Amino acid sequence: MIIKSGSYPYINYLNIEKKLLFFLILTYILFVISGYYIKNAFYLLAYYTKISLFKTAGLLYFISSFLLILVIGGVGIIIAWILIAVAFYYAL
Repeated sequence: MIIKSGSYPYINYLNIEKKLLFFLILTYILFVISGYYIKNAFYLLAYYTKISLFKTAGLLYFISSFLLILVIGGVGIIIAWILIAVAFYYAL
């Protein structure tokens, strides 16, 4: 939104910052919710395949989704996907 202030246009960045903060918080909440459902899916996969590495990877993914605000969460999610790949390799 451009507001006329004298002869120079003034862009109101406060509304943009509020929208950006809202969408960042919304994305974080949705990521935590999806982490919960991914954890449940991998718990079921571990139950039916009898490979406990799926359970460990699902729990790590869920914990890392909470820590995503910190850099540790992103690293944890990458490690969780590596564990998932290893677990699928063991399933063969």
